[in-house]
Amino acid sequence: MKKYFIAAACLACLTACGGKNNDVPTDAADSTTVEATKVGGIVEDTPWHDENTVAWNGHTYQYTLDRAADKSLPTVKNELGQPYYDNSITLSVKRDGEVFFARKFTKEAFANFLSDDYKTNASLLGLAFDRAADDGLHFGAMVGYAGTEEGGMLFTVVLAADGSVSIIRGEQPDAPGA
Repeated sequence: MKKYFIAAACLACLTACGGKNNDVPTDAADSTTVEATKVGGIVEDTPWHDENTVAWNGHTYQYTLDRAADKSLPTVKNELGQPYYDNSITLSVKRDGEVFFARKFTKEAFANFLSDDYKTNASLLGLAFDRAADDGLHFGAMVGYAGTEEGGMLFTVVLAADGSVSIIRGEQPDAPGA
């Protein structure tokens, strides 16, 4: 059941749906998308922005997620050979209005879990808030082939109260790069 929840969270992230977590007080969520573009024969995935506020561990946390094609990274190819820019996703978190955490995630953050094929041909597809738990704020992440919202490898990124990050490989629903 957990793998389906994480997959659903990543798919929501990929389709750029913003929403509210009704379990805790929140401000209005903001989600913005722009159509995917093809620059000089290289395709860029749709950029998106998502932000929301969650209460956890006696504090108010506001997170912001921004995905963009990252032209500083090597390009990847989808299953049909179409070149894509890989993505980077910036996660910024404020705790009680003060900067608490900021990091730019790339596929490299998940490299210890990826096959050689995924290291070369897959892209960081999404990162989305999942839940607040005793051990930290949980975000679902997906690495998979560019241009698709199916398959891919699922991960949980846990941001602890001290600002440390751990990455846990999720249960994989028939991922080709697993």
